[in-house]
Amino acid sequence: MLLYQDSKGFSSVHHACVNNHADVLAYVVSRGAKIDAAAVDPNLKLATTPLIMSATRGYLQCMRVLVMAGADVNEKDKEVSNHRDRST
Repeated sequence: MLLYQDSKGFSSVHHACVNNHADVLAYVVSRGAKIDAAAVDPNLKLATTPLIMSATRGYLQCMRVLVMAGADVNEKDKEVSNHRDRST
């Protein structure tokens, strides 16, 4: 489950973030899942991280889990924006 990746590069972390499942996210992160891996977000049409996906959707609990786990808050997507740009 931790190494799962679909054809777009979504991992279990990405899926938990996109679906606002902070409890699942906390579990897979606690088991060592990568938190900063980029994948193609079909809604945004760009490669982006779980933190940016969560911020874009306003999923604060998922953002909190990722930040507390050490997610890179300065990581950029291919449009050169970060989570601060997306959460407004």
